[in-house]
Amino acid sequence: MSVKEDPKKLAILFWGRRGGGLELFNQLIRDANLENLDVFASSRPLINQKNGHDEQVSILNVYRWIEARRNFISQTIRQNVRTVIVVMASPWDIMLGKKLMNSGVDVIRIIHDGKPHPGEMFPSKLWIKWLTKDCSRIFTLSAFVADQLVRFYSVDRKKITVTNFPRPAIDFEKIVEKVPQVKKQVLLIGRGKKYQGQELLEKAWDLIDQENVELVIAGKGFKPNHNLKNVVYKNWWMSNLELVSEIKNSDLVVFPYIEASQSGTIPICKELGIPVLVTPVGGLFEQVDMNETGVISKSTSASHIAMSISDALARDWGIPKSQGRNVERKLIQIAWNQK
Repeated sequence: MSVKEDPKKLAILFWGRRGGGLELFNQLIRDANLENLDVFASSRPLINQKNGHDEQVSILNVYRWIEARRNFISQTIRQNVRTVIVVMASPWDIMLGKKLMNSGVDVIRIIHDGKPHPGEMFPSKLWIKWLTKDCSRIFTLSAFVADQLVRFYSVDRKKITVTNFPRPAIDFEKIVEKVPQVKKQVLLIGRGKKYQGQELLEKAWDLIDQENVELVIAGKGFKPNHNLKNVVYKNWWMSNLELVSEIKNSDLVVFPYIEASQSGTIPICKELGIPVLVTPVGGLFEQVDMNETGVISKSTSASHIAMSISDALARDWGIPKSQGRNVERKLIQIAWNQK
């Protein structure tokens, strides 16, 4: 039976607030629509405020979350949903998978990390262990995380599918053209978490010839170091437009991570034809075609990162922009067609 003839729906759930999880949620909805699937999308519940505006429900609003769980389960069954994809874990979706599976629903959890990163509290290793059991299938976005799940939690490898990030659900045609820069620009962008290596990059920056190069550190959570030269800090939460514009106006985007699973920003860099530098940790190297879309430093030492930055800036990359060609929908295709 073809997809168009099948009356059953695909449900996609994301109960977080924003960030990479929200972007992946939007990407999967887009890809499901491109596959002509009937999609039931469930985002974080809203509550009406006295000022007339709707705001996302607090994670502590027990009554609203119990109601949201009950409504999602009943709507999933009533709408004849065949498969549910949980994009990212929420404290309120634990054990939701078992309730759905008991009703014959195929539950896929996208598990992003095998253990919490330094400085992050949720999900804990115990929580991740629960997640691996609260679904019928697991999708990871790197082989590195898949290996962690097998090693740490004895997950049957047959239960795991490794897939790539979908093409970013961003209208790149609306992004303004690159602004001519006096100096070459190196960019670190993210949430300013410890594992993203701000201190390591700043040590490497002191070892680089900065005559014609400027470093931009962008994103809420990064703390300015006023002792450094030729560094611009933009420490606020970046909108999609700001994030993409910062990447587009850079000559190199760096990921000097001391620990990682994978990064949702790397596919955006590829989309825009901007080279990247990653450290050899986690699954980052899986996302880079060495000397074609970026470089992998020899280690996480400041000296190796500095050398890799200098080498990358000296190259004429010429990475072709995809401009929407060959849209990757593998994750949705596997989720719908395989059990």
